Order: sequence, then structure tokens, then C-alpha cells
Amino acid sequence: MGFLSSAKNLFSSKGSSSTVTPEAGAIQHVAPAQGGAEGGKKKKRKKKGSSESGDASINPDAGSRSAEQQAPGQWAVTVSEDGQQYYYDTATGETAWELPPGAALVQEDAGEEPVAPEASFTQLFGADAKAWKREIMASFEVAPQVPEIQSNEGKRHIFPHCDPVSPLVRISVFENLDPPRHKIAVSLGDVVDEGTDYWRPVQYLYVFACEMPDTIPLEVELRRDPFGNRLKFFGKSNPQPRDISNWKSYTPIPKGFYVYPAPMHGTSPFFLDWSSAPDRYKISTSIASSELGWLRCLRFEAFAASKYHILEGSFVDESMEASMSVGAIPRLSYRIHKGNFCPCDQGWRCIFAFYAFDNPGPGTSRYYCQHKVDPYYTIRVGKEPTYIHDWEDYASFCAFDIPMPGTARFSVDYVTQDVDSRTDTPEQSRVFFHDTWEPWVEKLHFYAYPAPSIQFE
Repeated sequence: MGFLSSAKNLFSSKGSSSTVTPEAGAIQHVAPAQGGAEGGKKKKRKKKGSSESGDASINPDAGSRSAEQQAPGQWAVTVSEDGQQYYYDTATGETAWELPPGAALVQEDAGEEPVAPEASFTQLFGADAKAWKREIMASFEVAPQVPEIQSNEGKRHIFPHCDPVSPLVRISVFENLDPPRHKIAVSLGDVVDEGTDYWRPVQYLYVFACEMPDTIPLEVELRRDPFGNRLKFFGKSNPQPRDISNWKSYTPIPKGFYVYPAPMHGTSPFFLDWSSAPDRYKISTSIASSELGWLRCLRFEAFAASKYHILEGSFVDESMEASMSVGAIPRLSYRIHKGNFCPCDQGWRCIFAFYAFDNPGPGTSRYYCQHKVDPYYTIRVGKEPTYIHDWEDYASFCAFDIPMPGTARFSVDYVTQDVDSRTDTPEQSRVFFHDTWEPWVEKLHFYAYPAPSIQFE
């Protein structure tokens, strides 16, 4: 509702209300209803020869508007995110701060809550879940990385004053509860760095593989029994003086990476916390303080990231079946799931996954994921939040606009027709890395880090 708030402040005037049409971005001024803010004032006499039709004299634009636009329609009331009440046309989605004259106000049943799109998913358990996971793994693909010549050119545009430019590498943080501790893995292609049933992913962040301006080095050390690892500033002593365990560097080459010591554009704060019996460490994102029984050791800044799973499903469009008097018509639908684990829902296959940033950084843009469930589950991806009724913003991510080392090219495709019959269908988008075919049309593209594997709950 940021747009509506700004529209109200800029365009509302005494005695008139502003009607905002999200699709066109246009603002139409509507005359106030009788008895409104101006109701207590005397009306001016009409001049001789003035029009008796109140619309044309009050609203000069009324004559140029079509009959369909002049129809008041049915309006409902809702509340914005910032607590302001506004009205919307249930047919067109047009919004207004005040109820237009002659419009019928629809009283929605307060006892009936709208069904969340997630409620349409059926989670599988037991033997059914195991069988479905095997099908998901068979259909899972890894998006190919962009050619090196393109990525090298791209990083020079994002960091023009750095030579050479260090690539970003993913740090995966895994958790084990026996005893509670974290494993810090520098993802260099090893399978064990992607998580197991014993080590469960809890956090992802991106850091520099080599030195960059204003960065400092961190080294990863390990202990064998019980297994654990920790971070420390390179060349420095023990990060926690009370730690008496014997920690060693990885051999033959010490593992490490470079981070920012202070906030930078797009970074988030991370903390290393320590606990005893046995000595163990974990990565925390809580700025206030560490948890009970843990002591804070050091702080650094890195690029926080999340994992996004792209799922594909085939469902029956009951509305088309009823209108065309034909059998069941399967429709392809796509879904974007944000989380460390891939969902195991009936009918949904994970075709690939990628990592993207939580906050906008150098050379990135934010993308909004929107969904609705009527007549069946569909999604849209855009660079702006939605203001259209029925569509809901449920997630967002930040990705590169140009190639970077280690990234893959993903397209956002758009369709309004069925792939096989070419009949009209509800609009929907998808994220794809293969070539786009008709009737799909590529709307935009971005560059993100492909996920080499997925994990289940």
C-alpha cells in the first residue's frame, strides 16, 4: 500500500477523492457524495444555461469516459498494510480512498477467512513420500553456469574499480542437535558440503573467495571428536579464551574466505557464538544478544542468501471442463518455494533450485513472487509488488542483472494460453533456464547461483 499512501498524500484535495487504477497507474478524481465533507456548505447557484446533468458540470472528464467506466459497480472495503481503510471494485480491482457516488458496498462475511494458497497443497508422508521423493530426484536438474568469458566481463561492470575481482562463494551453515552446534562448510563442489541427514542446513551466505578492498580474512578450523568447526580471524589467536579444545586448520590448504568487518551495501550482520561442554560454535544473526548459555565471540558482514525451489505440477482445470463440456483438461502450473528444504507435496516435482540474495547489493535487482489459487494455483514474478486484488506477494529475492562467476541465466516466462490446445487460460509466470517455446514468452531474465542438490525434511 506504499503506492496508495503516496497517492493519497499527493493527489487528494478538499472535497474530492482519488481513484487509483493499479493496472494503468492512472488517478481519476471522483466528486464527493452528497452530505460528505462539503455537505454542510451552501451550494452555489447554477448559472443560466448550465447543464442539469450533475456529472458533466462537476467532473469535466465524465463526458470522455465510457459507459462501462461510469458504472459504479460493487465495491468492498479492506485495510492496507499500514492500517488505512480503502475501497476496491470487486470486478475490475480499481481502488479508491472513498466510496464512489452510487457504488454498492458489498458486505463481506467476516466469519469466512480467505483460503491461503498454501492450503491447496497436499503433503505426503510415509511410503508415499519416499516414492514421490524418488520421482523428484529423477526429474531434478542443475542449471548450467554462464560461460567464463561472460562472467568475467560482468564482474568488471559490477566492481569497476577492482582488479582482479574476486568471485563470491557460498558458505553453508548446517546444524546438529547432539550436541547443539553448527558446521560451517565452504561449498567447493564436495557432496558433503551440501548437507546430509545428520547435518541439516539452517543458513546460507555469500563471501569473497579472495581479497577485495576493505575486506578481512577469516579462517575455518576443525576438531575431530566430536566433530565441529569454528571461524577465527586469520593469524589471530583463539576467538574465545575459555575454549580449551585442540582446533586445527584444514590440510593441506587452510580453508578461508574474506568478509567485511563493517556494514556495506547489501550485507547483513553475522555473529560467532561459543558454548562449553564440549566447546562448540554456531553462526547467529541475532543482533541483540546471544542465546542463554552462549557467548558472543566475533562479528562480520556478508551477503545473506536463501534457497528457492522451482516446482512443476499438472492439475485439472475444472472451469474449462465445465464450460467446454469435455473431459478433464490438465494444466501445467509452477510454484516457487523459499526454504532450506524441498517440499514433498502431491503432484509437485522440483525441477531445479537456485540461491539468491535476501537484500539488494551491487548489480542486483529485487524480484517479487506473487501467487493466487483461483481457478488453480498460479504464480507471477515481477520487479514491483502487486496492487491487484486476488494476487498476493509472498516472497522476494535479489539477483544479478548481468552474469557473474558461478551464476546461471534464468528467464521469467509469461503465458495466457494452454500449451497444447492454445485455448485461453489464467495468466501465469514461471522461472526457467531452458529455451523458451510458444506460447510462453520471455518477460525478463536474471542471474543467480544454481543449487547442485536439494534436501528434504
